[in-house]
This record gives sequence, C-alpha cells and structure tokens, in this order.
Amino acid sequence: MTAQQAARVETLADNFFGLAATSESVTAGYTGAEEAGAFQLALWEIIYGDYNASNGTVGSSGFTANARTLADVWLTQLVNNQLSDNAALRTLALVRSGRQDQIIQVVVPEASTVVVWSIMVLGLAWSYRRRGGAR
Repeated sequence: MTAQQAARVETLADNFFGLAATSESVTAGYTGAEEAGAFQLALWEIIYGDYNASNGTVGSSGFTANARTLADVWLTQLVNNQLSDNAALRTLALVRSGRQDQIIQVVVPEASTVVVWSIMVLGLAWSYRRRGGAR
C-alpha cells in the first residue's frame, strides 16, 4: 500500500468506518447493509481499483447498485479533498500476505487524559513507597 493509499484509507475510515460497523442506517435513503457494502467497496477501490465502484470491476460484483453509488459518492469526496481527518482516531491496517487483512480504528487519548493517568500512577507509586513497599 502506498502512502497516499494509506492516507486515503485513514480519511475514509475517519468519516465512514462507523457506518460499516452498525446495522442501522445513518445516511438517508440507504440501509445499514448498503452503507457497510459501500465502505467495503470504497476501500477495495482505494487499494485495488480505479476509484470507480460502479464500473463493474471484480471488487464491485455482488453489491447492490445503491452500495456502488454511495461508494462512488464517498470516493469522489475523498479524491476532491472534501472529507476531513479526525485526529482523535487512528486507523491501523493489519496486513499479512496470503491472509485476510483487517482494519481497526482506535481512539487516541487526549494529552490531558495522559497527564491525569500519569499523575495517578505516580501518586500510587509514591504512596506505595511511602508505606514501605511490599511487606
């Protein structure tokens, strides 16, 4: 995967990964299954295709016309830089040759959260040490 493809996968996930993870529809006029299919198609087109889910490539076979249309809308927004990145989310691609790739998305903690946790851990360590350690 190229750096541009990785950046586009992350932007796509930042904006639409949640739609693929739920069975309830968020986009008016589409079912949850169509949104999930659209995400899969858009992802396929970024990695293997030509950014056109409706052209009938192998990756788009078996999906509904609505899923292909929605994937094309998302891909057009992506290519035209109409989507924003979410700095609070980090997308990770787990890739293994000859195996199913996995994409996961994790929440990146805010700096203030890291500071609070650090203070708590230091406080516990100080308290433990003040009491004389393990008895």
